[in-house]
Amino acid sequence: MLSPPELGKDGRIILAEPAVVFDVVDDEGRNLRGTGDKAVYTHSVTARQTNDTVVLTGRPATVTATNLLGRNNLITLDLASHKLMAPGRYRLSGTAPAGAAATWQLPQSPVRR
Repeated sequence: MLSPPELGKDGRIILAEPAVVFDVVDDEGRNLRGTGDKAVYTHSVTARQTNDTVVLTGRPATVTATNLLGRNNLITLDLASHKLMAPGRYRLSGTAPAGAAATWQLPQSPVRR
């Protein structure tokens, strides 16, 4: 465990490698499992916010939860804001209860690249 000064008095970095497996339970009791080659957990506290992130890498890195499977070479979990980010080419799959309808809403304006 490292405590770089730029993370604040209570900041921490934890590095795990190789063959990483971890479980995270959120404040609503939902479980998320991550597997990959390397994981870096960063906790930092500032006057404005607390950051808790896990950056998971692998070929591919994988996250699983009830009704979710995600794969990518890089997955970032923002534990403070309950977000999962997978830049680039990623794969997500899951299931929905019988009778559930999937809806997609197109953007109002064209997407520009």
